[in-house]
Amino acid sequence: MSGIYNPICIMRRINSLSYLSFIFLILLIAGCRREYSQLKSSTRRVGSEVNFLNKGASSALSSAGIKSGQAKTDSAEGFAPIKQKNIINNYEFLYTALNLNPNGVVPGNLKWDARRKSYYVIDSSKAKLHPGVEIFGWHPTWMGDLWTSYPYELLTTISFYSYNVDPATGSYQNPEAINMWRTISMVDSAHEKDCRVLLSVACHGFQQNETFLKNEVAWNTLIDSVTVLLEEKKADGVDLDFESVPFDQKMEFIKFVEYFRIHLDSKLNGRRSYISITLPADNSDGFYDVVELQKQTDIAVIKGFDYPITDESNGAVSPMISDKGPSLEKTLNEYILQGIDTAKTILALPLYGSQWKGKWNKEGYIETTFDKKITYREMKLLYNQQDTSYKLQPSLDINSMTNYYFLEFPDSTSLECWFDDDYTLGKKMDLAFSRKLKGVGLWALGYDQGHKEFWGLISDKYASDTLLVSDPVAAINGFPIKAANFFVRYSDLLFLTASIFAITFVISLFIAFSDWRVRNSIFSQHLYYYLFIVVCTILIIPLLGMLDFFADMKWKMIIAFIVGSLAGFLMSRITFSLNIKKP
Repeated sequence: MSGIYNPICIMRRINSLSYLSFIFLILLIAGCRREYSQLKSSTRRVGSEVNFLNKGASSALSSAGIKSGQAKTDSAEGFAPIKQKNIINNYEFLYTALNLNPNGVVPGNLKWDARRKSYYVIDSSKAKLHPGVEIFGWHPTWMGDLWTSYPYELLTTISFYSYNVDPATGSYQNPEAINMWRTISMVDSAHEKDCRVLLSVACHGFQQNETFLKNEVAWNTLIDSVTVLLEEKKADGVDLDFESVPFDQKMEFIKFVEYFRIHLDSKLNGRRSYISITLPADNSDGFYDVVELQKQTDIAVIKGFDYPITDESNGAVSPMISDKGPSLEKTLNEYILQGIDTAKTILALPLYGSQWKGKWNKEGYIETTFDKKITYREMKLLYNQQDTSYKLQPSLDINSMTNYYFLEFPDSTSLECWFDDDYTLGKKMDLAFSRKLKGVGLWALGYDQGHKEFWGLISDKYASDTLLVSDPVAAINGFPIKAANFFVRYSDLLFLTASIFAITFVISLFIAFSDWRVRNSIFSQHLYYYLFIVVCTILIIPLLGMLDFFADMKWKMIIAFIVGSLAGFLMSRITFSLNIKKP
């Protein structure tokens, strides 16, 4: 009955297709079950290793007298180093291969410290300041956007310099600087590294301070203005830099600082501000009552620079020792005698020097006159050029502990430059150590642009590049560990999802190939034909997993390819179609 609707033939064809689909589905599930069993076995091995590590840690904790559930900070005492190190070594290749940009704490760098009972790694790029240390720095407005290059991890406080007080009103005199404050992103960059940010409030000169300190209306204006600026940037507080306070205004200055503290905190909605106070190098007359001032402030910053030049110190702006003239040693001794709290005090040091010009006089002596202040970067450019065959060598003045260049020229003139480098500044930091100060300050950030010597010095004196790693697995935390944790946690869900996807794909494939037009369109082109064989091969590989004879993956792939090619050949030759016509 050619060409006539025959339901019996249709049913037979449908039943044959159903049986084939059912048989293929059973084989697919059997193969997937084998792979799933292998996956569960691998998962159990990973879990076994983790449990083994945890048991070792618990055992070590117990032997060390540490109870279960004790604070995690104490758990570093309990890790079993050999067992954990074995796990780290076994998976190091995987971590290194999958993490293109390791975070520094790579497995191969870890070492065990038996004294501290913790792993550690040496990494100078991750140096961290010691607890309780204060490293203070000023960012002057004239340094522009150099704040983007500051190593905030080696700073605890940075102060934007500055809000210049109008003594008559309490408002600011430098709107350009305040506009810069409002737009600068330095606060966010510093806060990301846990570095607090202050706004320097500066009022310099006897007359200016006398005018301001007698005017409480100006105090309130200053507080209101500063409050708005701090709130706009979410900054942490203020650095009070009142230079040359008249002696007869000594008590009025203490009253102002107390008033400033109380009212600023109240206007910040209960948030306590951080207030530093800058003190002069010379307080021998006691103009600044440090005991009373420190009651209202968090840190005192002694200016260890801009000393008056004497024959004893020559051209040093920060002389360390001097028999006759002023010096850092005398400054610190005076403040300690006045009762300053060294635990709340730091010594600020210069990143600049002084340049002097000289000329021979008739008596045969060189008369020198001050030329200008010179930053460390400028000194390097002018006196230490790398493109010349002759390199200048500085001399060291032992008393002032300051380097200097002295150049004579044929026209009977001379040039002199006094400056600190990392060696001399290191000696002055040692002086601060000897007086038990909390830390040091730097005037000013950016003056050493392009030179890292001073930050290396800060790292050596006040920081450590030895990172303790109590839990290496958590500290490494690379992609393999995150991925493995994900697969172990959601292994059942992932297997179920993959199985549903595979079954749906196979059923869809059979339904599609039941249409002769789909088969003809695919097998009419060699490219599609070969792609079909590849898909069949991929699907057949897990099915062969149920046969132990084909345990070797190479043979699995060969057999799967042969079967897949055969499936492609048979599918291209089967010609069942429904020639349906209306009766």
